[in-house]
Amino acid sequence: MFLGAGAGGSSGRDETLVSDWNTLGGSGSQAGGKLDPLYRAPTGDSDQPGQVVLQWTCVPQLELNLFDGDGQNTAPGTVFIKPLQAQVMINKMPAADQEVTFKIIDDFEETGTTFIDGRTTVTVITDSSGIATTPFLKAGSTPGVFVVEATWHELDIVFDELEVARTTGNTLTIFSGNNQNISLWSGRPWSEPLVVKVTDPDGRPVSDVKIEHFQR
Repeated sequence: MFLGAGAGGSSGRDETLVSDWNTLGGSGSQAGGKLDPLYRAPTGDSDQPGQVVLQWTCVPQLELNLFDGDGQNTAPGTVFIKPLQAQVMINKMPAADQEVTFKIIDDFEETGTTFIDGRTTVTVITDSSGIATTPFLKAGSTPGVFVVEATWHELDIVFDELEVARTTGNTLTIFSGNNQNISLWSGRPWSEPLVVKVTDPDGRPVSDVKIEHFQR
């Protein structure tokens, strides 16, 4: 909360910025409001007849915005690609060290989805960019949609495009390229490409399947 005071011969307010006000009248040369707990010296201390003292409080503008992680789907029992992220803003500036609570709401199709540590509600702290990042989500065993609600103070947002996808029965396995090591600063490429294999329920190779690779 911000405090302010001023003096002058007229007053007014912007209805979009000021929620309430109170006009106090003085007595003689004593300015009205000098006994108010928000009064700050030396404003109004010159004891000049007709002096007007204005004091006000400004309530910070709070925002909670969806930042990243919505619009994902994954197969039952697997981990979603991205964590969920929400951003806290105070007076249009990112706010660090704020507690944001994320809650999985799975009442619709009861997918059984949790965060990767098994919880359905987590509270995380915003970083220097005002961003709160959850643990990864782990899909339950039942296909369907679910939502995650994020709350901070009296504000809330909903991640409402999350789905445990219905699978075709194909299996994706690592074929080659796993367990490689390379120096971080070497500048050299990996010695082997990353290769996966898709098979149908009978173990036969499946062609023309789009595979997306993500780094975690």
